[in-house]
Amino acid sequence: MDGARCPGAAALHKRSDKMGHAAAHAIILASANGLNPESDRATQIRLSAAIDRQVAGRASTQSTAGPVARAIIADLYLQEAAAQRLEFLGSQDPLRHVSNPASARDSGSHRAHEILNRNSISPQQVFEGATVDDLQAIAAGRYHQIKADRTRHAVASVLHLSEAQVKLPTMRVPPIETGTQAPVAAPSFPSATFSSGPRVQQPVAAFGRRGLER
Repeated sequence: MDGARCPGAAALHKRSDKMGHAAAHAIILASANGLNPESDRATQIRLSAAIDRQVAGRASTQSTAGPVARAIIADLYLQEAAAQRLEFLGSQDPLRHVSNPASARDSGSHRAHEILNRNSISPQQVFEGATVDDLQAIAAGRYHQIKADRTRHAVASVLHLSEAQVKLPTMRVPPIETGTQAPVAAPSFPSATFSSGPRVQQPVAAFGRRGLER
């Protein structure tokens, strides 16, 4: 199960069902704020992990696509905020080696705290007292590897996740390939879904606290 199946990745391809629509909505919100999974493997992995947890939750089968998408995007930005926290502490983002240096992801990831705070989610509530190992687990989207009870409960609280969702194994972190540059991610879904052309500055996403409530 651990990495053998990935409904999150499947939802990025399949848009005919509820999770597919929610994934598409989450992609739009992320892309508008500098995290484009179409061109960055690290964002793809984090987004897939967030979708996995929504697939595992009962709410994902009962809610409309909009609220589920907002829950997915909150999860994604918490992972990004943890990655930023690691770099601040002098450690390394566990997915940095698969990020696309040609993408604009740095500008998006560095806005993670701002976006979360604007949507009434406090990353500091999660990161306070968290170990480097637990921060790496969060940044990789692998919440089931969080060791400290306090940190695990804080993640569940701010994202409104059930115990089953927090404990769900998600995609493994790809190994570092020595002697090679970070791979440039190929699109995981049809590029025709997204508009092309020059990038313009976008407002900070407001995905809403109400969408996270069960």
